[in-house]
This record gives sequence, C-alpha cells and structure tokens, in this order.
Amino acid sequence: DVHVYEPAGRGTAGLRDHIFYANKRGWTGGTLDVDMNVNSPVRDAVENVVWTRPIPDGDYRIEVHNYRQRETVDVGFVVEVESAGKLSHFSYCKTVRDQQAVRVATLRMRDGAIERVEAGDPGITASSAKPELIILCGPCGEPFAAAA
Repeated sequence: DVHVYEPAGRGTAGLRDHIFYANKRGWTGGTLDVDMNVNSPVRDAVENVVWTRPIPDGDYRIEVHNYRQRETVDVGFVVEVESAGKLSHFSYCKTVRDQQAVRVATLRMRDGAIERVEAGDPGITASSAKPELIILCGPCGEPFAAAA
C-alpha cells in the first residue's frame, strides 16, 4: 500500500495529514484515486495519488507498506512520480516482508514545485528527473498504466 505523509499539523475539516487506503483524501488536496488491492487482492496492483490543485509547501514523505506478504518471487515495487510528462522512478527490487514499511523518498515542495528529493531506504534505486506530485505504485520491474 502506498502512503503519503503530508506536512503535519495543518489538517482542516477533519482531514488528516496521511493519505492511504483508510484516508483517501488529505488536507493538501491529494487523493488516493486508484487502489486496486482494496477489495480483491491482485498480483500486479497499482495505486495512484494525485493532486489537482497547487500543492502547499512542505515535506511529503512517500512510503510503501506491505500489510500482507502474498508472494515470494518477483517481489518489490516501483513508485513513479510524474512531472509535466517526465517520470521519476523509485525502484525497490527486494523482498518486502509482511508488515514492513519501506521509506521511498521525501519530496520538499516549495511554490508548487519540488525543491528537493531526499532519498529514503538505501535499497531504493532512483532516477534523477525533477517531478511534480502524482504518485503511482506498482510491482517492481513491471510497466503499468496510470488512470487518466
């Protein structure tokens, strides 16, 4: 499951600062709009978090949590962050244990753009594109299409 932790302490109207399956909409406007594993688990699940308005300044931490390990082969994941048609890839091609959380990256947003990308887990392999904030999560090494 993909998790995005928004800048803390600014939640309004009952919205929390943590976007994930149990809180699909964050206070910054981010929305988990695709979650393929929520009802019927699939092998190549895709999750998508998108912002449709300017993103408030602050740090946005991306993590992937494996709530139930179902596979022992072809394990890992890829997180893609899209910016004006350019993609940044964060790959983790190791086994993610049952109940393990992997910190992918922290994105520092300023004036609606990414100012800095801070690496997460040392097992993450990252590209160098400078992204906006549309976050997709899928299986390691597998291409996947985002919902438009």
